[in-house]
Amino acid sequence: MSISAARESFSQPFPHASKLAAVLDANDAVDPVHLVACHRGVTEQQAIRQLGFPDATIVPRDFGVYVADDTQGIQILFLQECRTDAAIKSQVDAALDWLDRAQEDEPLLRRAALRADLVRLVDRRRRSWSSAVDPALPVGSGEPRALGVAASPDLSESAQIAERDGPLRGGAAR
Repeated sequence: MSISAARESFSQPFPHASKLAAVLDANDAVDPVHLVACHRGVTEQQAIRQLGFPDATIVPRDFGVYVADDTQGIQILFLQECRTDAAIKSQVDAALDWLDRAQEDEPLLRRAALRADLVRLVDRRRRSWSSAVDPALPVGSGEPRALGVAASPDLSESAQIAERDGPLRGGAAR
């Protein structure tokens, strides 16, 4: 996490997650748990900085740091000391073992399903906005125009998701 080129290539993938909607739909999948193999160690602060906001469950463990956000469904396992294939396998095994012992399997799947729902919702909204662009307005003209687009019933979809799934159980540490 201390190598700037590595941080930049990982960046923060979540603002562009809606691009995964087609893949999720095609495979009837939930959003992935992101695995980040770090060459050296990783701190809680580095994990928070990479996530982009501090309001998440951050759990430091021997394998690295587990990050879970119950609001957006983002989940990341930062694995430390991943210098060889064997070390990566060992850290993945340790993380999976901890998730099992901590009984995080159900919350993990619920967050993943929530994230997939949000990704699909954002994708649909993004596509509807793209199709509502006024073709008479030159691209880059800098002149915003109201298009008179009425509020869509899709706006209530996130409320329906929250109502259906109920409150999510928090992680092991806050």
